[in-house]
Amino acid sequence: MSLCVTDVRIDGVLGAVRCADGVITAIGPGVTPEPGDTVVTGGGHTVVPGLVNGHGHAAMTLLRGYGDDLPLMEWLQTRIWPAEARMTGDDIYWGTRLACIEMIRSGTTRFWDMYWYQFDVARAVVDAGLRAVPSQVIVSMDGAPPEARIDGAADGLDRLAEFGPRITPSLGPHAIYTVSEADLRAVAALAADRGVAVQIHCSETEGEVTDCLAAHGCRPAEYLDRVGLLGPRTVLAHGVWLDEAELDLVAERGATVVTNPVSNMKLAVGRAFPYPAARAAGVPVGIGTDGAA
Repeated sequence: MSLCVTDVRIDGVLGAVRCADGVITAIGPGVTPEPGDTVVTGGGHTVVPGLVNGHGHAAMTLLRGYGDDLPLMEWLQTRIWPAEARMTGDDIYWGTRLACIEMIRSGTTRFWDMYWYQFDVARAVVDAGLRAVPSQVIVSMDGAPPEARIDGAADGLDRLAEFGPRITPSLGPHAIYTVSEADLRAVAALAADRGVAVQIHCSETEGEVTDCLAAHGCRPAEYLDRVGLLGPRTVLAHGVWLDEAELDLVAERGATVVTNPVSNMKLAVGRAFPYPAARAAGVPVGIGTDGAA
C-alpha cells in the first residue's frame, strides 16, 4: 500500500510526503504522487512527527471523572482499585479502543501503557492501527489478580510479542509501595535477561518519599538503584518529588522521567515536576497523560 500526502508544509516549505508499506520513502518540495498511490491533500497544514504518550493507563477512559477532589492514595483505595476489580478483559479492550480514537485525533501514534489485561490492551492497539508499549503489570498486594504476579511474567512477555511489530513488550511493576523488594529484584533480573523496558511510578507524592526513607533509609530513586531497577531501559512516571541528588543519579544511570502535569494537578501532589533541574542534570524527559480518570 502506498500513500502520498500533498500540499503540506515541511519546515515551512510546501511539499509532500510519500509512504510505501508503512515507511516514509520521500519527503520534501519535489515529491509527487506515483501511480497507484492513495492521495490525501494536506490543505497547506504543517506535517509533524507523531506524538508519543510516555505514561498512561489507556482503558481508564471508562473511569473518566470517577472520584474527584481526593488525594492519590485515598483516590486509589476508595475509588479506582475497587472499580478496577470489577472490570473484565472486554472492558479493557473497549476502553483502550476509545483511548486510541482520542489519541489518533490528537496526533499521538504511540503510547506506553500500564494496565491489567495487557493482552486485551495489545489487541485493541493492533485493531486501532497504533503502536504501544503495554506492560506485564506486577503488584505484590494481597488480592491482586494472578496476572499481576511476578510468576509467569516471562510468559506474559512472550505472549505480548506474539501481537507483532506494533507491540513492544515491557514490564510494569506498579510502584515501590505496591511491589515487594524481592519482586522488584526479580523484575530487574527478568528485564536484564530479556532486554525489555521497565515502567514504574516513582516519587509521585511526598508521602511516597517519606515512607521510603522510613522503610529503606533512602529516597525512591536510590532504592530503585539499590534493587537494580534504575537503568537506560527504565521509565519513571511522575518524578515530582525527586531531589537534585536523585536527578543526578537518574541521569547517570540513563533512565527517563515522564512527567504528567495534568494528573499531578488533578490529584494535588503538592509540587510541580522540577523540569529545569532535571534538564540541567541531563535527565531525558518525556510527557504523558496518565489515566483519563
